[in-house]
Amino acid sequence: MRHPFRAMFGVLALVALLVGCESEQTRTIKIGFIVAGERPTYLRSAQLAADEINESGGLFGTPVELVSLVNREASLPLSIQAAKDMILEDHVIAIIGPNRSTHAVAVGPIAQRYGVPMVTTAASNPRVTEAGDFVFMASVTDTFQGRVMAQFAREELAVRTVALLTLRDDVYTEGISNFFAANFRQLGGEVVEDALYDDGTTDFSGQLRSIAALQPDALFISSFIREIAPITRQARAMRLQNAAGEPTLFLGTDTWDSEILLSDEDAKANVEGSYFTTHFSPDTEEPAAQAFIEAYQAAYGTAPTGGDAVNYDAVKLLYEAIERAGGLDPEAIREQLQATENYAGATRIAHYDEKRHPAKSSVILTVENGEKQFYRQIDPPLRGRVVIDDAGWQWGNDPYKLEAASITGDTLTITASYGGGCRAHQFTLVASAAFMESDPVQLRVSLRHNANGDPCRAYLTETYDFDLTPIKTRYQDSYLQGAGTIVLRLDKAPDADLVYQFAS
Repeated sequence: MRHPFRAMFGVLALVALLVGCESEQTRTIKIGFIVAGERPTYLRSAQLAADEINESGGLFGTPVELVSLVNREASLPLSIQAAKDMILEDHVIAIIGPNRSTHAVAVGPIAQRYGVPMVTTAASNPRVTEAGDFVFMASVTDTFQGRVMAQFAREELAVRTVALLTLRDDVYTEGISNFFAANFRQLGGEVVEDALYDDGTTDFSGQLRSIAALQPDALFISSFIREIAPITRQARAMRLQNAAGEPTLFLGTDTWDSEILLSDEDAKANVEGSYFTTHFSPDTEEPAAQAFIEAYQAAYGTAPTGGDAVNYDAVKLLYEAIERAGGLDPEAIREQLQATENYAGATRIAHYDEKRHPAKSSVILTVENGEKQFYRQIDPPLRGRVVIDDAGWQWGNDPYKLEAASITGDTLTITASYGGGCRAHQFTLVASAAFMESDPVQLRVSLRHNANGDPCRAYLTETYDFDLTPIKTRYQDSYLQGAGTIVLRLDKAPDADLVYQFAS
């Protein structure tokens, strides 16, 4: 895999080489697999998926082979070069990974350039798929993960003030801190400190002293696994406390879900009582997930983590898409990945949206008696549609109560209550065709509910996400500028007008 870069001569030619020029005894279908950082178990779960595929007859009777790179030092140039080599020299039909968002953002354009399907694993920043329509995520997005932890902290834990401690200049760590902070503020919480540290830092006392002086209820730590132990150890030694004299609560993200987190008694004591979000819990009762857990434990003698689960799922998602495509044509595989619905593996994916982000649940774990314990699963919002139409009545006129509304990025999130329970309900955000001239401009929008004649009267409360991109596009076309601010005048909104700001 270390030969000079060679020009690509077409994916179809590579497939022909794969299936026609190797002997029947040595021929395999190769899939690239890239891991960045200290995640030695990730290759195990991906290989477990490949082994199961081969035990069931492989792909169209041909064994699957993982061409893997475990990039323990998390060298970005190494991940980039590996992706090029896998495509051009190993002739892989797809790439699984990388697991880090910074690496996935850099590798995605390579897969897109050569038309090679790519399914990232634990990479969770929504920017991961910006390279194009050949790049998909197997992980829950940080948009949702950040919202889940912010809502949990405010509503379940009654956290009023929080400090952030974040690794600087990393797509994942800075991204999820921003998503968490934005949602926490929208819910009425206060972010009292937003501290950053550089890669390679071992002494966090300066940041922690500044945080300690502000006495936050919680500290949200966005870092990779190697820094969590020294940060929490130094914070506990400093007796970090809130204004009531209680120990400041630690909140974390899916990077915490590692066998390293509870590697010794001191580490266990320092994170006791903490909460963090992740992809999956071994305590799940889902049948497909239980089958994965049993197979993983039988093979490796230990329970899988959330990261292990999404590495397994990424391989299986690709496999199922190829089976539905009926061949190795990359465009057909891409189309079938996009068409994924109700995937059930170690985790579940309901569907992919237009940005190739999966609709899936996030899990909250806590550390209790030195062990990771399942605390709660939060399912993703349902999808609502956005239309531009001055005759909004045609999209539904059934009753509902608007409980909450907020905007994060290009997404409007609405919580509504209504009677039903026997049929699928549809919510449509109807926007006026004309902006109201002011500074900033305003736009009338209404939420329309179609109960589809549901005869049942159970009282339901559901959350829906609406992609505001059509409204942004209309603004950009009308005013010939990329960035802008729109005040959405939403009928029945329980709070003040909603401000939608966007960059070009």
